[in-house]
Amino acid sequence: MGGLIVIGLVFMVIGMFVQWRLKSKFTEYSQVGLMNGMSGAEIATQMLRDNGIYDVRITQVEGMLTDHYNPADKTVNLSADVYHGRSVSSAAVAAHELGGSRDGGEVGHGGRDVGHRAEVSRIPPHHRRVVTWLASPPSRRCGR
Repeated sequence: MGGLIVIGLVFMVIGMFVQWRLKSKFTEYSQVGLMNGMSGAEIATQMLRDNGIYDVRITQVEGMLTDHYNPADKTVNLSADVYHGRSVSSAAVAAHELGGSRDGGEVGHGGRDVGHRAEVSRIPPHHRRVVTWLASPPSRRCGR
């Protein structure tokens, strides 16, 4: 019994560390603006249009880093910081949510049963690579 409590505590500490790390990186890259000045919502909309997807809506939701794709009503739900943000963090999260749909039968973020492959998954990986490149430190982008 005591061993299970220790294991549970270890996993809880690991989870807390991962959550802290994610929030700290989001905050760090929230200070890095995009050259095109687009918001997370504008980037998501543009990526959908560039890929011929017109039946997915972009909406704003409460909370910090509560972003998710809902296949039931075909919405990409972005937190206020991402929806309105004009930073590398906002672009990366928006692109992640667009490319983050799962194959049928698997469970997606937050334990939501996705149940089918979403149209959003048609977004090619090279769009996501661009956002990854934007998020990398300038020294790595320029080959230094």
